[in-house]
Amino acid sequence: MAFLQFMGQSLFRQRNRQKRLAKILWDAYCFGKIEGTDHGVPDTYGQESTYFALYDVDGDGQEELLLNWTGASMADTVEYIWGYGDNGTHVELCEFPALTCYDNGVIEAEWSHNQGLAGEFWTIFSIPL
Repeated sequence: MAFLQFMGQSLFRQRNRQKRLAKILWDAYCFGKIEGTDHGVPDTYGQESTYFALYDVDGDGQEELLLNWTGASMADTVEYIWGYGDNGTHVELCEFPALTCYDNGVIEAEWSHNQGLAGEFWTIFSIPL
């Protein structure tokens, strides 16, 4: 009996996770809203080259949702990774989509054409002439 209760909870959790991740895709494509962020979908240009995947990126045994959104400009192009936990979905990563995922769960995020959100310190190089 305990096994059936465990399996029932596990299946319920898996179906709930699938529904929550599917809702993220639905809201992005249909309503221009990206859950868990203060970003709206930049525009509808490039939807045909936007893609997504379900994959266990960090090696924790649970698939994450990867959404690569292509905008009209490079600045509008972004990749999100959502995870699912006891409190629902959450954004694990939001970066320019030049990501390399390694087997040990490390993700390398390369720069685009600037440093992005650099905080209070921006490195500026001066080349003497």
